[in-house]
Amino acid sequence: MTDPYAGLPFPRTALALKALHHTRGIEAPAIFNHSLRTYLYGRFLGECRGLRPDHDYDDELLFLGCLLHDAGLSREGDREQTFNLDGADLAARFLTDQGMAADRVDIVWDDTIVDQALAKPHKAPVFTMPGELLRQKTGAPWPTWQQLMAQEPSWHD
Repeated sequence: MTDPYAGLPFPRTALALKALHHTRGIEAPAIFNHSLRTYLYGRFLGECRGLRPDHDYDDELLFLGCLLHDAGLSREGDREQTFNLDGADLAARFLTDQGMAADRVDIVWDDTIVDQALAKPHKAPVFTMPGELLRQKTGAPWPTWQQLMAQEPSWHD
């Protein structure tokens, strides 16, 4: 059987291939293809900045995080939380079941939420868990209560 992804520069580790086949089996084709494009775009942006896979960043973690980032939109990932948290939890379960070390699983879980928050900051309001992960990633300070209350629209109390 021919590898339909032979020309694509993603990691060919046993875990990466298992994740590829697993994700392809649970996600709609449009979501799956979006996830692959996300990885390729992220890798391209890194290359534009002179970053080299597996030298300047962990290419397998980038691939797994991108590939699994929308797993919460699958039937398997549709649980009781928001889709980003359900997807992060599903990704963590899958990777843990495959024997990935907990510290690496945590990176994939955090990257899933942080990536979404970077793209859509309104999904990571201050004083929430996604907001805290985004704050840790960007180093942005939390506003004070007074600063929040003074923002428009405000009751000015």
